[in-house]
Amino acid sequence: MTIPSGSTVTWSGTADAGVTWYQIGNDVFCNFTGLDQIADLDINISNACGSYSERYRFRCTTMSSCGITPLRVGLSPNPANENIQVSLEEKSDKTKKKDILEVRILDKMGSLKRTIKYGVNQKNINVDISSLSPDVYTIMVYDGKDWITEKFIKN
Repeated sequence: MTIPSGSTVTWSGTADAGVTWYQIGNDVFCNFTGLDQIADLDINISNACGSYSERYRFRCTTMSSCGITPLRVGLSPNPANENIQVSLEEKSDKTKKKDILEVRILDKMGSLKRTIKYGVNQKNINVDISSLSPDVYTIMVYDGKDWITEKFIKN
């Protein structure tokens, strides 16, 4: 779908237990934890010409298409005040770390607060969160192939 410039886009809806979703800009992202899970989401587009709404059903049909990955984001400490250590590790063996190429931090409304890019061979990084207000945030970590997300609390 092409969204006209100057439009306001709002996603809303419901999802099966274990499914999380969030909006960044005009885009919506769904994270599934199992096959055949469903997220029913509505998009509302408003601009000077009026409003338009449409419903979408997202279903997890394959592990890779649903973002189900053998990786997890390691965070320490969580909750945190000033800095948070971030790693990308295999779920089955926390000692096996993957490279981190990019980190994004989003607030609970899905607004992008920070983007940090890294070079190769960055397996454990320190992220300064001191400028963030106390709240719950989502951290998105990119290994060059997949985005893996996790929540953290800033005290």
